[in-house]
Amino acid sequence: MDYFYYFFHIGLNILNNQGILSLITTNYFTTAHGGYKLRSDLKRRAKFLRIVNFNELKLFESALGQHNMISIIKKSAEDELCMLIISNHNNAGQKRNELLENILNGKDGKTEYLKTNQNELYDSKQLYIRISHNINLSLQNVLNKIKNNNPPLGTLKNVNNGLRSGIDRTKNNTNYNVRGVFVLHLDEIKEIYKGSKKESIIKKYYKNSDIKKYSVCNSTDNYIIYSNPLTDFKKYPITFNHLKRHKDYIENKRWEEPIPFYSLVRPRNEEIFMGDKIVCPQRSKINTFGYNNSEWFAGSDCFFITNSSKAKIQISNKYILGILNSKLIYFWLFHRGKRKGDMLELIATPVSEIPIKLPTDDVETSLIKVVDQILAAKQKDPNADTSALEKQIDEMVYALYGLTPEEIAIVEGKK
Repeated sequence: MDYFYYFFHIGLNILNNQGILSLITTNYFTTAHGGYKLRSDLKRRAKFLRIVNFNELKLFESALGQHNMISIIKKSAEDELCMLIISNHNNAGQKRNELLENILNGKDGKTEYLKTNQNELYDSKQLYIRISHNINLSLQNVLNKIKNNNPPLGTLKNVNNGLRSGIDRTKNNTNYNVRGVFVLHLDEIKEIYKGSKKESIIKKYYKNSDIKKYSVCNSTDNYIIYSNPLTDFKKYPITFNHLKRHKDYIENKRWEEPIPFYSLVRPRNEEIFMGDKIVCPQRSKINTFGYNNSEWFAGSDCFFITNSSKAKIQISNKYILGILNSKLIYFWLFHRGKRKGDMLELIATPVSEIPIKLPTDDVETSLIKVVDQILAAKQKDPNADTSALEKQIDEMVYALYGLTPEEIAIVEGKK
C-alpha cells in the first residue's frame, strides 16, 4: 500500500459529519490490490462529491508516477451523486494552466463529465472504484454478459509473476549496471567461465518486452543464476565463486531479507518457467498474451499462466490464449481490469478475474486450429501479419460469449 492512504483515513477521523476532504493523489488506489481497506473505509464513512481523473495529463513539472486524480469527499451517510470528470489529454498543444482551468470549469471538449450514484462507483468484492470512459447502461450490460456464469481464469489456471533476484546488477551513485550479480550478460558469462562449460544453474533470462501478442522472443543475451536457499553449490563452484565476490554487496543491500546471499529473493517454483504456458507483461497498451512451450525464465514484471492441478476442468492453454488476445477481453480489461493511465495492468488480480467461457469440444478444437495458424506464422516470421486470423478469433469469441451485433458494435467502439 502507499503511505498516502493514511491521509484519507486520518482525514475522515478528524472531520466532523458533513465535513469535506479534498486530496490530490495518484489514481492507483482505485483498483490497487493493497487499496481494499481504504476503499472499504471510504464506502463505509464517506461519499464522493467529485472525482477528477487526469489520466495521462501531467500536472507537475517533475514528479514520478503521474496519473493524478483529485478526490473530493464528504463525511456523510447521504447518498449523493458523484460528478466524474475524466480527462483524455496528453500534454500536447494547449498551455497547461489554461487547459486545467477549462477541464475544471466544464468547458473542455475532450473531457467527459458524468454523474453517477455512489453504489455504481464500486465493483466486485474488492470494491474497485470504476472510473471508466463512456459509462452507460448498454456498456454495463455487455460487461455483465461477459461475466455472468463464466468462471474467472484464476479458477482454471495458476497465475503467478516471475522471479525476483533482489539484486540484478551492482549500482552506485554515478554508474548504473556496473556488473552483473544474479543477472548476467553473455559477455559477463564468457568472462566468468573463461572457456569452461556454463553450469546448468545459469538460465536464459527474458524481459517483458520479449512478449508479443500470441508469441514470445526465444533469443536473448541475458542470463539469470537460478538459485534458492537449498541450492547445493558444490555442483556449481564457478557460479558460487562469482556470487561470493559480491557477498558483502548483496548482504548490505538485502539486509532485511533473511535468506542466504547466494539465493534469489523470490525464485518461484521452477515449473512456472517450464513447458506449456501463457505469459504477459505487467503493463501493456493492449491485451498482450504470448504462448511458450519451452524453458522461459523472466522477472517479476512478467506474469505466467500455467496449468493447475486443482482445477476441476482442464482447458487447453491455446484456447485460453485465443480468448485473452481477443477484442472482447481488451474491452473487459479496459473497463473492469486495472489501468495506469491508458496502459492495461496485466497483473495477477485483473488477469485472474477475466471471465472464461467454458467450451464444447468442437468449439475448443476450432479455436485452437486458428491459434495454431497464428503461432506457426509468428514462428516463421515474428512480424508476420496475422490480422485476418485474429479477426477470425474475435468473431469466434463474440459467438462464444453470445454477443449480438449491437453488443459487438459497443465492444468495437462503433456504437
